Amino acid sequence: MFVPAPGFFKNISLPPSDNHTNNVLIQKQQSESLKVRQKREDILYNEFEETQRINVAYGYVMFTKYFKYLGSYLSYSLRDDFNVKMRIVSASRVMGALHSFLKSTVIELYSKYLIFVAISLNLALYGCKS
Repeated sequence: MFVPAPGFFKNISLPPSDNHTNNVLIQKQQSESLKVRQKREDILYNEFEETQRINVAYGYVMFTKYFKYLGSYLSYSLRDDFNVKMRIVSASRVMGALHSFLKSTVIELYSKYLIFVAISLNLALYGCKS
């Protein structure tokens, strides 16, 4: 059994137990792992033999990383990350366009709710399975 000597733990500095600090550290680690994963996928895409140019008469055929089909983006890696990101971007663009409408005091709150559900929410969630 290990029994530490007095003062053994004095030199160890513990991070603050603030919940906000822990959340920031977790978000930083998640964003770094996302960047590493995206970088790895890009390297695999760029160096993969099947994704290189195909020479044909009068030019070449190139592969694409992202392809829009029926309103959804298809990725070369068959992941939905890019599609979800683009849906969030389009919904936030609409929210920016509706800012003056939603800020207006003349329009009833229920009408604002109906417009939000009809436009912004449908753009963000269209095609999602729940």
